[in-house]
Amino acid sequence: LTYPAEEEEEKERCECSRDRLKSQSNALEPQSHNLTSKATVIKVWCLHNVLLLANYLEFKSTLTGLMTLANRTTATR
Repeated sequence: LTYPAEEEEEKERCECSRDRLKSQSNALEPQSHNLTSKATVIKVWCLHNVLLLANYLEFKSTLTGLMTLANRTTATR
């Protein structure tokens, strides 16, 4: 058998610990979000660089092909 005063105390203790947990998880959240956003930025940056490199290599090979073609046409004239 529990008395109303004891029930109130228990309820307050529960709410207090729940609030403490909530504030701790809130304190942790921004850091983890910050880490994931940093990782995302790094991934995007790497992907961007790879695409730039691929575009450059494609452009270079196209340019080389055009130069070879131009040299062939001038050599036949």
